[in-house]
Amino acid sequence: MGLFGGPKKPFVFRYYVSVETEHTNQVVGCLKMVLDESICGQYDLEVVSLLFKVKIAKTDGITRTPALACIHPPPMRRFYGYFGSDLAKIRAAFKDMLAGKEKGNSADGVKDIPA
Repeated sequence: MGLFGGPKKPFVFRYYVSVETEHTNQVVGCLKMVLDESICGQYDLEVVSLLFKVKIAKTDGITRTPALACIHPPPMRRFYGYFGSDLAKIRAAFKDMLAGKEKGNSADGVKDIPA
């Protein structure tokens, strides 16, 4: 079963944020747009707000936010950094993730998760 009770999709992504805001919703909209272009809806995307679900982030090995992780198929790949609404940056991150690369940047807005 998928994240929302439907059939399991071939790709599962999680977007980790410190707290959900209107900006989070804008970024998620951009993420979905790029995912739909790249893998035609064959994915589940979960937003993980650390305000409520810090244990999931720690279990997934997420050390700072914002972060995007491809949970399935294994191995897990992570991208750390601020996307904003930059579709080119999001496309580049997905290209790297689908190629099996992990990536991070030291952009403003990246926050370490306390131990």
